[in-house]
Amino acid sequence: MSKIKVGVIGTGTIGHRVIAYGARQKDMEICGVSKTTPDDVYNTTAMLWKSGIPVYASSRIGKDGLSKSLEDFRTYFNKVKDKEKIYGDVNELVPGTIADLIDESDVIVDSSAGTINKMSVPEYNKKEFYVPHNERAGRKVKVIFQGGEESDIGKISFNAAVNYDEATEIGKSDEPYIRQVSCNTTALSRILYAFLENYVINRVYVVIVRRSTDPGEESKNILNDIYLGEHLPSHHGPDVEEVFKNYKNFKNLLDKQILTSAIKVTTDQMHAHDITLTFPVSAPYGEENCPTKEKFIEICKNSVLKNRIALDDSVMHTSRLREFARRKERMLYMKAQIFPNCGDMFAVTAGLNSFAFIRRTTVYGDKWIHLKLQTAVHQEAIVIPDTIDAIRALCYDKLQVSRDESIKMTDESLGMNEE
Repeated sequence: MSKIKVGVIGTGTIGHRVIAYGARQKDMEICGVSKTTPDDVYNTTAMLWKSGIPVYASSRIGKDGLSKSLEDFRTYFNKVKDKEKIYGDVNELVPGTIADLIDESDVIVDSSAGTINKMSVPEYNKKEFYVPHNERAGRKVKVIFQGGEESDIGKISFNAAVNYDEATEIGKSDEPYIRQVSCNTTALSRILYAFLENYVINRVYVVIVRRSTDPGEESKNILNDIYLGEHLPSHHGPDVEEVFKNYKNFKNLLDKQILTSAIKVTTDQMHAHDITLTFPVSAPYGEENCPTKEKFIEICKNSVLKNRIALDDSVMHTSRLREFARRKERMLYMKAQIFPNCGDMFAVTAGLNSFAFIRRTTVYGDKWIHLKLQTAVHQEAIVIPDTIDAIRALCYDKLQVSRDESIKMTDESLGMNEE
């Protein structure tokens, strides 16, 4: 099987997971990683070199800082190679700058953060590197931008179940750029996909209870506080609408609006969603237009997303879910003496105990059923399966892997198909 060369920009919460889990794919090779500084608190650069992955220099001030940054990386390599037991030549493991990585890659996953010249770093990279490269090169580099960017940075906002086929066409175009949406948007898109494949919904309301920060980002944490946000609706609803805008069953959402609000609380243990779906049950729809709990379970288990929507029939605690994921791996893999996913949870967890109905009849005689459902989202890992599928979708011209095949391959590689 031919392999796609994947370059990764940034090694933060998402970037280092794309590297680790992308390397498991039989049809992908992590050909290099771009960073702005050689030394970090997690010793990431040395770990990449020890794994044989080249590191390409980037700069926090943009193109003008590349030469100095490359010099810094090579100096750092020579400083730590003996201590870290790194085997390899400096010119092989620090072969150049971000521009050289783009030349080397079939597809780039840009998970960088921060700003350069009042632009986000991914936006700067697109303007200064990706577009110029694709205008002059015969072989165009395809780019996946991560969810913090504006929707217009890519041709579509990606979710594997919803618009994989659309991404395959974008991969063949002169502008092969897509945006992989954020953790909350990914989770909501999966839940909404399961319902819209089978039912007509009038409206969607979601209250998102967000963790204040990712683990390791202490400077962003809040203490003894509830942050109620700056505006309504939050960006998540419009982002979900962007995902679904060309989806054939989006017609089943009558209102075409997903109304979301978000608050931050003092925890780093996942996000939680309180979802209300309004189903019309007057003629011509009838009572069968609203699923029972048993029907919802059946839908999830028969869906292409069966491994990406986890069903939990206990009273959900996010800290308990995280600990369960870690214990499961310790116990299942103790004989192999490996912890392959480090407690990462790639599925959105739907709490079946929260499944509830509220019936309402308007003064005009219209009948509605409001369905309540609560879900939990591991913000650090949930986008990884879709990001891997996005790579295959953009590179369909080379790999010829369909949506269902890709989802199956990804789920198996991440151990998501294990009971």
